[in-house]
Amino acid sequence: MVKPSVWVIVGTRPECIKQAPVYKSLVERDKFNVKLVGTGQHQELLNSALDIYNLNLDFSFNSMISGQSLSELSLRVIKGFNDIVKKSEAPDCIIVQGDTTTACFTAISAFQHGIKVFHNEAGLRTNDNLNPFPEESNRKIITNLATLHFTPTKKSFDNLVSEGVDKKNIFTVGNSGIDSFFWALKQKCPIEIRNIITKSIDKKNIPCLITAHRRESAGEGFESIFTGLKEFIGKNKDYKFFFPTHPNDLGRLSINKIFGECENISIINPLDYISLVHLLNFSKLVLTDSGGIQEEAATLGCPTVVCRKKTERVEALELGIAKISGYNNKKVFESLKWAASLNIDKRKWVNRPYGDGNTSEKICNILDQYFY
Repeated sequence: MVKPSVWVIVGTRPECIKQAPVYKSLVERDKFNVKLVGTGQHQELLNSALDIYNLNLDFSFNSMISGQSLSELSLRVIKGFNDIVKKSEAPDCIIVQGDTTTACFTAISAFQHGIKVFHNEAGLRTNDNLNPFPEESNRKIITNLATLHFTPTKKSFDNLVSEGVDKKNIFTVGNSGIDSFFWALKQKCPIEIRNIITKSIDKKNIPCLITAHRRESAGEGFESIFTGLKEFIGKNKDYKFFFPTHPNDLGRLSINKIFGECENISIINPLDYISLVHLLNFSKLVLTDSGGIQEEAATLGCPTVVCRKKTERVEALELGIAKISGYNNKKVFESLKWAASLNIDKRKWVNRPYGDGNTSEKICNILDQYFY
């Protein structure tokens, strides 16, 4: 029998982090002809993630041009993927992850070529197409095109069933990002993060992490979030917040506007994934609009303030380890105060709401059964 051909699609760093374990597991099985395809949606950050896993792209194109609209990016993703399919033998299936422009528009192109679409991290919903934007609509589109749906939790499984997806095509496997997370925790802590930790201990600071970059928060949203943070810092001088910058700069511009020079805020260069995981592990709490950070913090037992209007990661809320602040500065302040009041011993935290670290193996087993 000819090995089934599987293309694993990545375009952003989070996609690579969550797809790398799946790709490597498929390769190790040696039962599939596996290719790694990059769209270049966030090329520099994608390259940094590929380097960490010692991965090379089999096919790639560059979809990102500075200043282009979402529609222009979407068009370039479709065209880039279409050109690769035309120049090579089409795969039996592609695996897309999550809800990015890369995932949505490679899925559309693959579907139009008659290529099966398998969706990793399926079924997440806020039921508000503007929060998050455009991810909520992206993942709904992928659901309508996908043959197999790999959901991270029972809630995401139930979401798909309620939308009419056949149960026999839905598999609750956990989140493959947690596979990467456990792997990263076992890696040596990078020297930059060790230095941050040492300085914090020496100065008796309480370290915390901020990640904020979502486009729907730009402007007044970020300004309200950081105004609430400023009030918290004003009453908690021993807390030190580390803010790794992001290429879109939206969060940094607002934090500079609200804080100016502030010794309790440290804006640092973008971190590679292993560094970010170790900084999160060291943090007392996290203020974030990132989906992946919400999952990882809940796995660690790190109190989380979600600075978004809505979240699709409701499991962390139900565990009492996360709270939504939205863009209300008073609610941000109260939520940070709540997070600071929690005394959780991470060494004794055993909840694993988003997976046990074996998601990629479960996905491979499903592909085994599907093709063989």
